[in-house]
Amino acid sequence: MESVHIEKENLIKIVVELEWNMFSAVNASEPNSCQENKKTFQIMRWMSYSVLNEEILKSLLDNLNSAIDEGRNLMTEKYGRIEGKIPPLKDSSSILEITDTELVWMKEVAQKYPLTFQGGDEKFINYLKCELETYSDKSLELYSTFVKNSIEGGINLIEERYNNLFKKMGYESLTDKESQERHKEFWKNNTCRGC
Repeated sequence: MESVHIEKENLIKIVVELEWNMFSAVNASEPNSCQENKKTFQIMRWMSYSVLNEEILKSLLDNLNSAIDEGRNLMTEKYGRIEGKIPPLKDSSSILEITDTELVWMKEVAQKYPLTFQGGDEKFINYLKCELETYSDKSLELYSTFVKNSIEGGINLIEERYNNLFKKMGYESLTDKESQERHKEFWKNNTCRGC
């Protein structure tokens, strides 16, 4: 079991490093603060991949290696799509199904943890859609199946991702993070502390 975990973490590390090489070369019209902070980029991309299985991660690694061989920068393509500078890279009903599901998950998480998550649904969905367009057909199919299996298993992948992120940041869980935010909010709104 431990070797499986190490293999997955190594795959994530390699994928994120290749993505960083592409991302740091992107010339977006709106500068992205993550381009100035590799550590932030790494942790956020790790979070995204932390819930995936090795089969999907290996397929994403294949995508990146193929793109490198072809002289393509998938991050430039993704941000070109986000900014509306290039036409859609792929037309797939799977992308719509995935983004619809992840939007539902995002709304569930925002409702459950309102102090930790506030808005941003439209930007999130556009970002995800543009990223999914850079996936190979195989990766998209694997990810689509993974999302469907998560729905059947009652798993909210966004909640899982953020649970992983906040654990990595020293919280016990996403619930712990929300609890601490609630504590801060209480004291911010109650200045009479000596009553």
